[in-house]
Amino acid sequence: MTIKHITMDIEPRNLTIKMSSGIVIKGKVNIAEGPITRVSDLFVLRKDPFLVVYDIDSEDIPGNVVIVNKNHIEWVVPED
Repeated sequence: MTIKHITMDIEPRNLTIKMSSGIVIKGKVNIAEGPITRVSDLFVLRKDPFLVVYDIDSEDIPGNVVIVNKNHIEWVVPED
C-alpha cells in the first residue's frame, strides 16, 4: 500500500464578510493560489463562484468552515 501525502501552500488572510442575508462572517481565506496575492484577487482573478472561509468566528454558522457563494456577498473587509 502506498500512502500519498498532499501538501498545499497556505497563506491565510483574515477578513470580514457581510452576506446579503445579513449574516456577518469573520474568518480566514487562503491566497496562496497562482497569481493571487491579495484578498481582492479572489474576486477579480478567480472565476470560481465560491469562496472557502475557515477558522470561522460567527454565532450564525455552526461549523469551522463555510463555502460562500460570491454572488451573495454585500461587502468584504480584509483585516491584514
